[in-house]
Amino acid sequence: EAFLLCSVFDLLNVDLILESGTGNGYSTEIMANYLDKQIITIDLEFNQWDAFERTSKRLSEYKNVKCIKGNGEIFLPKFINDNKSKNIGIFIDGPKGPSARDLGNNLFHNSNVSCICYHDQFIDNNYDMDGTLFNSSCDGDLGFINKTYGYLNDQLPEEQKKSFYPNGPGLSLQLK
Repeated sequence: EAFLLCSVFDLLNVDLILESGTGNGYSTEIMANYLDKQIITIDLEFNQWDAFERTSKRLSEYKNVKCIKGNGEIFLPKFINDNKSKNIGIFIDGPKGPSARDLGNNLFHNSNVSCICYHDQFIDNNYDMDGTLFNSSCDGDLGFINKTYGYLNDQLPEEQKKSFYPNGPGLSLQLK
């Protein structure tokens, strides 16, 4: 999923990646290694894992990453407005559920936003979403990714495997 995310951002030539829901920063780290793009990652609940200091310290090694403790629903619109000349890709891993769909769909209307990528959100064509929607769940349009490359997850660190759901919702993409 992370490599699909990176590929989408790369193919769309985004200049800036905005991530809401840093968690332990694994997706951020993969993007920072793979993409030579500026990444701003925001998390409201770093303390949920007591990970803010550890995660932001680890990610500070990447010159293209900036960690912010805050609410993505507040900060994302501000960053989009402050970066009107940039082509922006957005990755929403938090909030979850209807809040994520509403946030993404509202941000999608900005002319400088190329795509919204949702992680573990169960978003499909049953929702009234703008643009074209794809998802990598096992039953989704891109389900072959989990079926074909799921074995790569065997190489993940044990801590990261705890949050991996092989038949989960995966990555949903909202494209213009």
